[in-house]
Amino acid sequence: MQRQIETAIRKQKGLSIIAGAAGEKDLQFQAQEKINLLAEKYAKFSKAADLPTRVERLRVEGFKIVKIAPKPLTNAVKGGIINKKSINGVQDVHYIGKLDRKIYKCITDDITTDEVIITDTQIQHIKERHPNDFERYFKYAEEVIKAPDYIIEANKPNTAFILKHIEDNGKKYEMILRLKTSKDPKDYKNSIITFLKISDKKWKKYLRNKNVMLK
Repeated sequence: MQRQIETAIRKQKGLSIIAGAAGEKDLQFQAQEKINLLAEKYAKFSKAADLPTRVERLRVEGFKIVKIAPKPLTNAVKGGIINKKSINGVQDVHYIGKLDRKIYKCITDDITTDEVIITDTQIQHIKERHPNDFERYFKYAEEVIKAPDYIIEANKPNTAFILKHIEDNGKKYEMILRLKTSKDPKDYKNSIITFLKISDKKWKKYLRNKNVMLK
């Protein structure tokens, strides 16, 4: 069943690429909707069967996630994890909270807003790449941002690589947060790129091999 779903996802991604190249936006949106549904099915089935997911089997060279019209909010969103709102006419933006600019000065002094958001596109990215992490753990996102245990050097400029251990459940998390600077468009906000639960082994590896900017 996992292999069948993986094949179906790759097929829809291939269709999306072809539709995009042909300028068939409606067909591309339809393919993305099917990808989203299949990704959810894949995550739920794998969890129920207690099987590891194989994210590398879902990848298709050249595929990019397509923004589609927002759907009704998920139970996680309705529960108050994130509040959906429009920012300058962009409808797929969810407001998370505010960060302390003093904390993130270790990355750059040029932070022009304290507001943090996540888009529907990045939510789908998290769901696809890290099945179940969004639904189960995203409620901790604001806490991760407000009180990071470590900020380490990221591979891209103006980006915070955050590590946080949550005492409530004893688990460790990684977040990539793109900071908004004066060089970015005026309507940009600090934006969550990805968020996931990580193992103790990976936590220790990061601290051993990466440059710690803030502890």
